[in-house]
Amino acid sequence: MKSKIWHDKKGLKNTGLTLSEFLTKPRHDAFMAARKKFGINQCWTRDGCVYVLDSTGNRHKVFTVGDLDAIPGESSPVSTPTEVTRQAVTPNEPRARPKQSIYKVPGDDSRFYGVFTTASTGLMGSAICTFTIKDIQKAFEGKFKEQATSSSAWLPVISSKVPEPRPGTCVNDTSSLPDTVLNFIRSHPLMDSAVSHEHEKPIYYKRDLFFTRLVVDRVKVDMMGHQLEYTVYYAGTNEGKIHKIVQWTRNGDSQSALLDIFDVTPGEPIQAMAISRTHGSLYAASDRRVLQLRLALCARRYDACVRCARDPYCGWDRDAGVCREYIPGLIQDVANETADICDSSISRKSVSATWGQSLHLGSFVKMPEVLQPRAVTWFHYSREKGRHLITFNKPEKYIETSEHGLLIISVNEADAGRYDCWLGGSLLCSYNITVDTHRCSPPEKSNEYQKIYSNWCHEFEKYKTAMKTWERKQEQCARQNDSNQNTHPNEIV
Repeated sequence: MKSKIWHDKKGLKNTGLTLSEFLTKPRHDAFMAARKKFGINQCWTRDGCVYVLDSTGNRHKVFTVGDLDAIPGESSPVSTPTEVTRQAVTPNEPRARPKQSIYKVPGDDSRFYGVFTTASTGLMGSAICTFTIKDIQKAFEGKFKEQATSSSAWLPVISSKVPEPRPGTCVNDTSSLPDTVLNFIRSHPLMDSAVSHEHEKPIYYKRDLFFTRLVVDRVKVDMMGHQLEYTVYYAGTNEGKIHKIVQWTRNGDSQSALLDIFDVTPGEPIQAMAISRTHGSLYAASDRRVLQLRLALCARRYDACVRCARDPYCGWDRDAGVCREYIPGLIQDVANETADICDSSISRKSVSATWGQSLHLGSFVKMPEVLQPRAVTWFHYSREKGRHLITFNKPEKYIETSEHGLLIISVNEADAGRYDCWLGGSLLCSYNITVDTHRCSPPEKSNEYQKIYSNWCHEFEKYKTAMKTWERKQEQCARQNDSNQNTHPNEIV
């Protein structure tokens, strides 16, 4: 009879009546702890026993709280009456569920920012997302989600089945809530609508990357009387690096770009970060160290206009040829809206080469990590061919260096002209090459002969001086070796 009554208790649904099974105190404590650890829908009671469904789908019989430690599965506590489904999904990417860090800009209660990652097994990735309180409130005011049985699909709850007062609304005395409301809250932990990102897409996402912490700064820039606002994200990783990302909005469309990567605690995950606007600094900490970074690392990070102009903290000084903390009048183009804004500030060099010589044309002193995925291309402007792209399928003529420089092998008359290096749509540097073919020809006039003879005499004198220096050092090394052979191994010289 007991089993039949217990089985037919579903008929009491929406009647305002509930039927609870009597449990001993140890089993009641185990049941409440299991609901808190594994979730309401993963736990149930039958015939005075407590059952738990683990993350792999296996059922476990529980008698005490200690039995829960042997059950595999991640904790999923429900700390509020209803949980909103977070939507951290990137185009063609797996769902990013586990949150790593949440941040709210001081003074702004309208939105918050979060870092989400995929599961550590399988394809790994991270995303930075923005959510507004308005969208969250809208989700709470929508439909609830329910699952009739453990094998049923999650479906929205029709409005007529939602009790009054509506779960989630404020009441003066929670002790006066009827059992129907409390039972509804226990059995409906999810809302039907997901809270999507602001602007319907993540701020930034990356595969094979694990973000651990996030802080955010707002930057306002006076650009010729117009107030522009940018959001700068600092995301720490489990490898001790910080990714600096800038976001801006134009005509309602949100865009972002990776500005820089700092290697602050190599091999040590970043555990905490904070921004001090008073000191204009970012603080990052691992388990073993704390570091301070200036927010405006202009001259120390950027040696070219093309990178300096993209940072909202910085601007390029055309006259001095350096990157400075931004003030009106400096070159800045964070959104990269003007392709040739840095053309007047790039390095233009003239190089003279002799016939048969090999030339190296550099693009960077050292290729920054943040630019390594971007394509660097070289173009040659000549009288015969005009403007044409240099390809590296002929290693006997052109070789690309590790820092994306250009090595020209054995130059001749056809190699003369201008060489431009481009990073995406931005010009990095330009070289004007002149090939002197006459230096390898025999002199025709006496003054030309005398000039060449003088140059060779000068080179020969340099050779003789270097040879004498080498011989002198060779003699010193020989004498030192002879003295060492006559010295006892343990004697201090």
